[in-house]
Amino acid sequence: MAIIGMAGAGKTSLAVLLTLGLLKERQDRREVPVLLNLAGWDPRKEHVDIWLARRLAELYPALTDQSRFGRNAAMQLVDRAWIVPVLDGLDEMPPALRTDAVVALTGVSTRDQLLVLTCRTEEYQEAITAIGTPLAYAAVVELEPLTGQQVGEYLPGWQINGAQRWAPVTAHLRAHPHGHLAQALSTPLMVYLARTAYTPPYTEPGALTRFADRAAVERTCSKPTCLSFLVNYHRP
Repeated sequence: MAIIGMAGAGKTSLAVLLTLGLLKERQDRREVPVLLNLAGWDPRKEHVDIWLARRLAELYPALTDQSRFGRNAAMQLVDRAWIVPVLDGLDEMPPALRTDAVVALTGVSTRDQLLVLTCRTEEYQEAITAIGTPLAYAAVVELEPLTGQQVGEYLPGWQINGAQRWAPVTAHLRAHPHGHLAQALSTPLMVYLARTAYTPPYTEPGALTRFADRAAVERTCSKPTCLSFLVNYHRP
């Protein structure tokens, strides 16, 4: 399965939740899902199976205990298709390597090996266009933008007088469902950043309705002072 979507759409979060869900529902003698980031893999220099085995051994060093699991335990897991690689971030690879990665993963998917791949929509389409065929046997799931109603329900949550404070924003989203504010707040990441940035009582969420374009909204919600508050606000 390929999971695609725009930046901030929640592809990595979905990959994490999918991995946890598969682990929870896993029964004895079923494949084990393993979440791996594709950054750092060079498909021109390292076969996908070798890379998978190497990453397994690095992440789970107990597999290198030959007295318990024998020699090359990680490679045996890969060879026997006893893992389900959940591969996050094809778009994080250098552009020149993405097509090679998709070709290599197609070779894996034509076997009995199950796998999940995440990528930004544009980068995925560019890769498969260059190859001339999509990832073999893969169902493609595209994460849709958030609706104004979904955003309006989320923003006031867990805040004192949240409904009142965010009323100008929710009203603007209803009146302009395709406007630049709705476009800026169309991904979970930006909605989360916006709500966090305007959580302090001295801030005015309605200011978001007065920005001239989408880029201005995104810059404001992502500026260092807002991100610093996000970290400090959620620090244990």
